[in-house]
Amino acid sequence: MKKKLFPLCVLLVLLLIAVGVFTKKTRNEENPMMTDKPTVLENPEIKILPIAELNRGGTDGDHMEDDYNTASVEADFRSKVLLNSATTGSFRYDSAFYPRVKKVRDDLYLLLYHYTQTGQHLYYATSRDGVHWNAPEVLYNRVDHKFVYEYGDRTGQTDGYYAVNPDAVVLDNGEILCAYSVRPFNGYETYIELNGLDLIRGTVTEDGRIKWSAPTRVYTGQNWEASFLKHDDGRIELYFTQIAPYISKYGYDKSYRSSGTAMLVSTDNGYTWTPSIQPGDKNNYRATTVFQQIVGTRNNLPYFCGQMPVAVSLANGKTMLAVEIRRLLQQKYDISYALSGEDGVWKALDFTEEGPDTTKANYITGASPYLARFTSGEVVMTYATGNRLWSRLGAPDGSEFSAAAFSILPDAPGFWGSVERVGSHAMLFTNQATSSDGKTSGIAMIRGYLNHRINAPKYTVTVDGYTNDWENNTDAFFVGSATQAQVTLRTAHDDDNLYFLVSRLDECITDRDTATVCIADSATSDYRITVGLDGIRSIDYYQNGAKQKTLTGGTAAVRVLGTPNDNEDKDEGFLVEFSIPKALVGMTGKKSFQARLALVNGDGAGEVGDSMSVSKTSTAKWPAVVLDDVDSRQS
Repeated sequence: MKKKLFPLCVLLVLLLIAVGVFTKKTRNEENPMMTDKPTVLENPEIKILPIAELNRGGTDGDHMEDDYNTASVEADFRSKVLLNSATTGSFRYDSAFYPRVKKVRDDLYLLLYHYTQTGQHLYYATSRDGVHWNAPEVLYNRVDHKFVYEYGDRTGQTDGYYAVNPDAVVLDNGEILCAYSVRPFNGYETYIELNGLDLIRGTVTEDGRIKWSAPTRVYTGQNWEASFLKHDDGRIELYFTQIAPYISKYGYDKSYRSSGTAMLVSTDNGYTWTPSIQPGDKNNYRATTVFQQIVGTRNNLPYFCGQMPVAVSLANGKTMLAVEIRRLLQQKYDISYALSGEDGVWKALDFTEEGPDTTKANYITGASPYLARFTSGEVVMTYATGNRLWSRLGAPDGSEFSAAAFSILPDAPGFWGSVERVGSHAMLFTNQATSSDGKTSGIAMIRGYLNHRINAPKYTVTVDGYTNDWENNTDAFFVGSATQAQVTLRTAHDDDNLYFLVSRLDECITDRDTATVCIADSATSDYRITVGLDGIRSIDYYQNGAKQKTLTGGTAAVRVLGTPNDNEDKDEGFLVEFSIPKALVGMTGKKSFQARLALVNGDGAGEVGDSMSVSKTSTAKWPAVVLDDVDSRQS
């Protein structure tokens, strides 16, 4: 940090207060940086809070009644991570597949993945913040699991157990359960009883490391792709792709394995599981089967599919289950999903029974689904198509998913990705990341934050650039996917005015940096208020994307933490607090409005625009700002 402006090496705090659109003529002659005298606070504060520290209010399922189509997910550019040998120095990231991240606690994250596409070893890594990761450690090494066949057509031969598809769940007591599929490499097809699902238990040590137990076999038979679901009552469900029953009854079909989704249940933190499927099982190694979709007839038998299952608890108490459907004898994939009965109860299906009857078959073209849910109710489904991770938002009641998909990691080629909720409004998206030459397969991650309806408490804000008035008003919109610059927007109101706080984190502040708050007037028109270092720059009215007129009015105050237009240091950002008369933007007497937030980042030679993931011209799917009748700030 250079010292030419302030000898104490502190960040410059610059106050600008503008009435209407800021011009040189409105500056106070006594102090050219001010147009009005701000109220002197006893303990004035300037806090530029990141989005991770906002949206602290709300309760489980509190957006159940909202239109989920007005919600969107905004990537956080600053949280983007690429793990490979070039970025970390660890070769163990260079053939990583099937990544799964779990938030163990606020200061500990767990990454699991398997080595090579079909799996041999398992690795895990830990992180304190989900961005900076420690070097991977061995979770399972196939070299340590060699054996000699004692019976059958391979008697006397040496083989090894390979592991694949790790997934985990964090228990209420802080322990971690990790399950993975184990198979004999050469005897996979014919030695049913040597295949299985193994479970290990992780305990977090005082220094944040994880100590793993010896494995326990919880299911016997060929299987793939286990995943966990923990219910609020402590019940744990372990879902997996079940193929052993048809193999046991009819033999191994090399062209296509009939499959379904099986489930084991534990009510004692994973120490025992029901049903217990052991070697020599007399029921064709069939666990409780909850999903089977007919894909055709083969060998005079109905063939089913229901692989790569993953489940999530909805805010209404039901369970959503998503599965991959591979078309019979084709390398074409779709995603189906189904809903349980009340309280997450599934019907157990018979051997050749299709179900459940809530199935929405072949709902999306794609593969390898994964599910998570925001606290407010909206569901996120990730899946692979075109060798990329795609996502859709779903209705809180599970009735449907959005028609439009979004790609949150567009530059990470790969498949078998996942998503984990890491905050009430935050998801951590993870995917394989194949190098441009195809020689290595690393892991990419990024956080995504939910933009949906927010509430504006009713109280009068003193427009002075200090954040004291916003201390417990945390509902916010977020934009920050394109560059390191990011903004949040908070709102308030009283009888006459709308109040806004635009908080910008920006390592390189320039005069070209702006943020724009758009207030919908109709389905195709809106008011666009652009602010920058000089306060309110413009208030324009747009119709069908074309500017119709320019307005004046409002009051703004700016606080800057940094040295604008100086590339030699690293800035923190700046705040713009402003008020707009309700009458100026057609809000008199209204109870809500729809809004869009955007920014322009002036770093470097050009300018980069960034906006919420909604239409710029049609306001129909913009999220709402509800004007509360009372001061609803969280205490």
